[in-house]
Amino acid sequence: MKSIRPLRWLAYTSLLVGTIMASWWILRPRILHCRSINPGVICKFNLRSILQTMKIYANDHAGAYPQDYQVLVDSGEVIPKSFRCVYADAIPDDLNACYKYITGQGEWVPDDNVIIYEISDCHGNDGGCVAFGDGHVEFLTHDEIARRVQQTREWLLYNAGPQP
Repeated sequence: MKSIRPLRWLAYTSLLVGTIMASWWILRPRILHCRSINPGVICKFNLRSILQTMKIYANDHAGAYPQDYQVLVDSGEVIPKSFRCVYADAIPDDLNACYKYITGQGEWVPDDNVIIYEISDCHGNDGGCVAFGDGHVEFLTHDEIARRVQQTREWLLYNAGPQP
């Protein structure tokens, strides 16, 4: 078996290095774009997955959502990491540090009721994500979040108790 001659080895190495460098320049914009993804997108995904899990829970519990997030974690349906905004300085074990849950609701609530919302300091002054009764998630300003949460609490005050 012959060994690779030094010039061939140099040619193969140059070709390999050239391929790696060309790949870097082609993929570089994509890599940099992935680093700059809006954190609101990640929070929307987290809220949507939590809300979907709550809806699955409600199917087995007469349409009522769980009393707290811990029920979902204990069932193994959601991991604790899903309850944290990636940019928040929150305590890792606190499930309510980033996303607040308005309890006492279920499948019977109006579509515009707020089920889960982000606390005000997760995204600075930009706003936060809100999960609604119909399952959709929006990024709203802090003032709009406060208004919608107040409407939901008023609705719950006048329509308290589980509904069939």
